[in-house]
Amino acid sequence: MENHETYLAEWFEDRMTDAELQQIISKEEFLYYQKIKNVLSGYHLETPGVETHFQSIKEKLQAVPENKTRVIPLWKYLSAAASVLILIAIGFYAFDDNTVATGFGQQQSVTLADHSTVRIAAKSSLSYSNLFQYSRNLCLKGEAYFEVAKGSKFTVNTSLGKVVVLGTKFNVIASGSYFEVHCDEGMVSVTSGSGTVVLKPGRSVSFYKDKFTEWNQETKSVTDESSFFKTPAEVVFGKIKNQYGIKINYPESVKNIGFTGAISHTDLNKAMQSICLPLGLKYKASRPDTIEVTNE
Repeated sequence: MENHETYLAEWFEDRMTDAELQQIISKEEFLYYQKIKNVLSGYHLETPGVETHFQSIKEKLQAVPENKTRVIPLWKYLSAAASVLILIAIGFYAFDDNTVATGFGQQQSVTLADHSTVRIAAKSSLSYSNLFQYSRNLCLKGEAYFEVAKGSKFTVNTSLGKVVVLGTKFNVIASGSYFEVHCDEGMVSVTSGSGTVVLKPGRSVSFYKDKFTEWNQETKSVTDESSFFKTPAEVVFGKIKNQYGIKINYPESVKNIGFTGAISHTDLNKAMQSICLPLGLKYKASRPDTIEVTNE
């Protein structure tokens, strides 16, 4: 029997019709596979435990009455069934994602299979495939800093746009409707609904409500503060909320005001002063976990 594992997997998952499969394999082979598919109908694999599932399928196949006019060796069915299970197990592994998430005030560093490193900011998540080293694609929600090992194309996908690089260091923020990328080393291609921008070292770009802004930003190795350039106040307040695990209430009229400066990751009062003083805002704690901001 020829090796038809790829076609079998597609047919077993209903991505190939019976007629299409019969054009590729012999009638005898199709009957083998049809019997296996009938036995496995409704068989659900919650986890890729190949040995356990194979034994279960073997018992089911042995229980199926054989055609008296023609005896087909059981090992042929079992061989095909094993192929199906191996392919399913590989599929579970290949397409399952690893997700690393941080909570309020947390940061976490991750080393990927290609030796790239990612520093995930507070209240953010990063997802990537088990086969990441073969296709360097990942998904980001929130903020993270990337140090990408040289190699094939490396793509960071967000709900607001994507970043494509080869080998570089850069920071990405995807928060609400705000999307920002800063390049420290190498070159970065940033694509969003407003278009594509190529960044060189020391350059940053932000996309907010169909508008984008580019600027020069000095590279910093400091990790206990965040820098902003004409960033909407709602994004900055969001960063503070994620960092300290608090609620911040502020007037609707201030959320789009641009803020340029830095906020501390270690001192809440200092962080609030950094944004409120230059914007002419006042703040006070109404509860232990809630801050009220006013423009009076």
